[in-house]
Amino acid sequence: MQDMKVKIGDREYTLNNNSGKLDRAKHDAGEGATDEQILAHYDKLAGLIRDENGNKVSNGSFWDAEKKRIADEPNQLKHKTAEELREIMRNSIDNQYVPSSIYHKAKQELEFRNTARPDKRDDEIVKLSPEFYGIGINLKSLWRKIKLWF
Repeated sequence: MQDMKVKIGDREYTLNNNSGKLDRAKHDAGEGATDEQILAHYDKLAGLIRDENGNKVSNGSFWDAEKKRIADEPNQLKHKTAEELREIMRNSIDNQYVPSSIYHKAKQELEFRNTARPDKRDDEIVKLSPEFYGIGINLKSLWRKIKLWF
């Protein structure tokens, strides 16, 4: 297990790589991320953080501070919820005709989230058409539904 020591201010924290959370936190934080940002993303994944005395630090405290820091960065829209994206669009409605505005970036993020899902709820499994006594089965759609259920 790989431990990482992070010094923030005058305090030192220890993170471990249980279930690969430290590696995922480094990936989420991105290249060139500071130790504080890695610590915050590790905290977001509910990783175990211990202070210099070995006491467990409560989850969420570092991630809350990082969320506030990235809240106004337009390139961090992937961390926002759908409701937060809609609020950004409402607040920047005046820029809806400017192609590279925050309005369009938020709209694109919402559209990407909605189209990235492979499950189509409107697929018909049984279709009524003149095939075999007027009833046919769409096997591709049936197979997708079975995969979604299991």
